[in-house]
Amino acid sequence: MAENKRFKKMSKKSKYAAYMYLAIAVCVVAVMTVSIYSLSFTDDPSELGISIPEIPTPSLPDQTGTGDTSDNSSAAQVDGTESNVDDTIIEKPTFVVPLEGTVTKKYSMNALVYSSTMKDYRTHSGVDIKANEGDPVKAYTDGKVRDIYEDDLMGRVVVLEHDYGLCSYYMNLADNLPDGLEVGSEVQAGDEIGYVGTTAALECADGPHLHFELTVNDELIDSYKEIKAVNG
Repeated sequence: MAENKRFKKMSKKSKYAAYMYLAIAVCVVAVMTVSIYSLSFTDDPSELGISIPEIPTPSLPDQTGTGDTSDNSSAAQVDGTESNVDDTIIEKPTFVVPLEGTVTKKYSMNALVYSSTMKDYRTHSGVDIKANEGDPVKAYTDGKVRDIYEDDLMGRVVVLEHDYGLCSYYMNLADNLPDGLEVGSEVQAGDEIGYVGTTAALECADGPHLHFELTVNDELIDSYKEIKAVNG
């Protein structure tokens, strides 16, 4: 009997504790709901006790060299004064065909062509222009004389050096050269730099003609196409 009373008394205490915990949980939920509702209507972070760090405005780089980094872009105005822009006109180089005559052999480094002198087929590193012996040979474009020499195979040779790594070679020339022409001489496009001859042993069977070559940075280019482009 005493045991029964003690059990009932413990049951009442357990129910009372459960009610207390439930009440506390309800209070906690209510407080959280009110807080969240308040936050949704607050625009000023300071009211919430949150401190937002201030982000500094970036300064403009100093373009004047005086330490002044202020933005002066709106102060620049067109005041009619002359600009410092160099308005020098760069003239295009002039090119001329070095000799008026008949092309008898074209540039051919990828295919073999017949050599009347050697009686065989071989490559041809320039363009041959047939003319009368003694006809004047002209500078392809502005430049200066880089070399004058006698080649065992190609006879009298004059080499002109031009801009941008371009060089022009005039071979099979006559022994006599224009007065005053020497290494270092400045020449203009169309100036006489030699005369048609027959000094090239390698091409002696082809008669009087100019053997003309072009290189860029010491690499051969198609001289026939270049002079054809000059003629249009």
